[in-house]
Amino acid sequence: MGPPPPMWMDAYQRLAKERYGIEHRWVAGCMVGSRVMGHADGYNEIMEAEIERRFGKDALKKTADEAQKKMPLPPP
Repeated sequence: MGPPPPMWMDAYQRLAKERYGIEHRWVAGCMVGSRVMGHADGYNEIMEAEIERRFGKDALKKTADEAQKKMPLPPP
């Protein structure tokens, strides 16, 4: 939910799926009600703790950093 994802998001999602079996699901667009936001925040909080328990601290951050580095640089 929220603004459009960064250009490296496809690479990040692919790496997270391949490495950890994690699938990302977009639940809303730019306009999000408090009920959807509250549910998503609660779900994400629980899942982030479980992902850290299973795969180590900052596993997703490291994956995101790697996905960003794999993006080709724009032409000058």
